[in-house]
Order: sequence, then structure tokens, then C-alpha cells
Amino acid sequence: MLSFYTLKCGFFLVFLVLCGIRVDRVDSQSQCKEDCRALRLNGAWVPYGDSPASVWWWPVTPSEKLWVSGADVNDEVTAGAPHRWHELFMDRKRNKYCLTAPSFLPRTLCGFKDFLYLYGERPTFFSFDCAQYPCATPCTKNSTDDCNEASLSAECSIQRLNGVYLPLDKTATSVFWWPGSADALGVEGPTIDVYHAVESVENQWHHIIITGHEGASAVLQCGISSKSLNLSLHCAEDPGEDYDEHTTSRMFVGSYRGREMTSSYWALGCDVTPAWCPDSTKCMIPTKIERKEVQWWMKLVLAVEVVFLAIGLLWLGNGIYFQVRRKRNPSNKQQHPKGDNEKQETKCL
Repeated sequence: MLSFYTLKCGFFLVFLVLCGIRVDRVDSQSQCKEDCRALRLNGAWVPYGDSPASVWWWPVTPSEKLWVSGADVNDEVTAGAPHRWHELFMDRKRNKYCLTAPSFLPRTLCGFKDFLYLYGERPTFFSFDCAQYPCATPCTKNSTDDCNEASLSAECSIQRLNGVYLPLDKTATSVFWWPGSADALGVEGPTIDVYHAVESVENQWHHIIITGHEGASAVLQCGISSKSLNLSLHCAEDPGEDYDEHTTSRMFVGSYRGREMTSSYWALGCDVTPAWCPDSTKCMIPTKIERKEVQWWMKLVLAVEVVFLAIGLLWLGNGIYFQVRRKRNPSNKQQHPKGDNEKQETKCL
């Protein structure tokens, strides 16, 4: 009876610990991701990759609008809930490219476009290739005046994109570009619309400086420059009637090959040239160490689970051992009559 009770307790403790581990795993999956950076952009061209990826969008104001094109959609969507992350999940199914966005789309849409185009008339926040929603909170619910690029990671964000739309409300913005297979840099902004050829400088990072408007001046003080690309362009003082306020408030930079858009690497939010290079062995690829801060109560729960698991396994092992020993060894009570008979037979002899 005691061995059966021990066996039962052992099974119960092991089951309890496994359930606790399962709950912890589910809870950890629902937590935000710390190393995902929030980037302040007007939009981007995002190519589909070999594996699924997510683009996260943070609307700044209520009823924020975002133009979405790709898969089987080409329309303007509205964010009903601002100051939170909305996911746009990109995946490939057979020979089609699919988009899932629960906040905007009623169902998963699939088509033959191998890119996702996102554009907003005013700057909002994006985070690329983040498995879970970012921990960064660019704005508070009470005020949108304190909206800034937010990140819990000291590293800059290196992404494979076709191009990005950068707001011109800052004095200067730095972007690092790795052309790869691209043979031209496309630039489109206030009174600027050119394809700048890339000659024999594909496999290196190029520092591009985009100069924005200074304050609320009516005179356009904007331009784009890069020493390594031998690039220097300036916006005209009078944009003319062809440019509205939305066109003059951002600048697009994209990678092209044969005048067709192609993917390349863009380093955004970086203060210095990245140490990582996509297709070259000359650069040292830094080892990425994920910071995982474990709170004290999580450590305590884990320690208690380990103790209970050890006790459960010990009880379970003892129960199995006693059950096996009981089946192998005959009862002592059945051996006594045989011994008494042997003694009586000896006396008769």
C-alpha cells in the first residue's frame, strides 16, 4: 500500500512540474521582444524572404492611415487603436505571397507580388523582422509630442529592404547603405528624382546624409549627400505646383538594378558604420548576445519546480523499485512451514 501511494505521489509531482513548465513557456512567448528597434519612418518597401517575417506598425494618432500594397491588397487602411503595435505578417505559400494583418484585414490575402509597400503621409513608427511585438513604446497615450525613436537595444537596425521613406523634419538623418547587386541608388524627394549610378563600390557600406527642413521655414533646406558615392543633391527653393506638402515632407531612397527595384541592406538608426557586412568575409561578424533579464520570482519558481521534480522522480523511482522487488521475492510467511517440516522429518530419522 505504501509503495502504491509513493508511486501515485511521484506521478502527480512530475505531472505538476511539467504543467508548470508548459505555462512558463506560453507566458514567455507572449512577452515582448527587447532587441527590436522602433524606427521613425514614412514607409518602406519590404521584400518577401525565404522564411516568414513580421512588420510592426505603431500609429501615432487615432484613425491613422497607412497605404498597404502587396499580396492581394492595394488600399488605404485605418488604425482604430493608436499607441500600440499592429502586426503585418508576411509568408509564402507555394508560389504565392501572403499577408495577414488581423488589425486591418478580415482574412489572409495571397497574391503574386513579392513585396509589401507601406506608406503614411506623416511619420509613424515601424519595426522590421521581429518575431514578437517590440518592447519599445515610442509614444505615450496622453501625448504625441514626445514621440521619438525608441529602442531597448544599443545596436542599430540592419534590414533587407528595397527602400525607405525618411521624414525631412530633422536637421540631418544618417543612413548606411550596402548596395549588394544594385547598380543604382534611386532618390525621390522635393524637386529631386534621379537614379545615381553605383560604380565598383557595391561591397561596402556607404554613409548617406539626408538634410531635412530646419524648423518651420518656408524655404526648403533639404538635400542628400554621400562622399563614397560621390553624391550631392539639393532641393530647389521653390518646389512648384507638382509637389504637395506630403511629397516635400519626406525623401525616398531605394536600390535598383536595371531600373528595377531590388533588395539591399540598410542600416538605420546607426551612429557609426556597422561592423557587420552581409556578403563579405573581410568584415568581422559580431556575435550577437541576447540579453535575457530573469526576475527574482522567476528564478524562485524555477528552483521550486526543480526541487519538486527531483522529489517526484525519487518517489516514482522508489515506488517502481518496491513494486519490482515485491514481485521477485516470495513471502517469508510461505517459507516457515517448509522449514518446520524439514525439522520434524529430521527428528523422526
